[in-house]
Amino acid sequence: MVIDPIGAAPPLNDTQIQDELEQRRGEYAIDVGAGTKQDALKRACALWALDAIVQEMQGQYDRVCQAYADLRSTLSK
Repeated sequence: MVIDPIGAAPPLNDTQIQDELEQRRGEYAIDVGAGTKQDALKRACALWALDAIVQEMQGQYDRVCQAYADLRSTLSK
C-alpha cells in the first residue's frame, strides 16, 4: 500500500518490492536503535507516505492560489 497506495500499477514481483523498499530505506535512513529493522522500515515508509501527501496538498494549494490570482485579475479589468 505504501508503494502504490491507489493500486493503479500492476502487481510487483518480490525483487521489485525489495527494490522499492530499499529505495525508501535509502531516502529515510532511520536508526534502528532499540527497535528492529522492520520497525525502521515501517517508519521510513510512513515518512515517505507523509511526504507524498504533503506534496500533493501543496500542489493543490498552488492550483487554488493560481486560480484565485487568475480570477482576481479577470475581475479587476
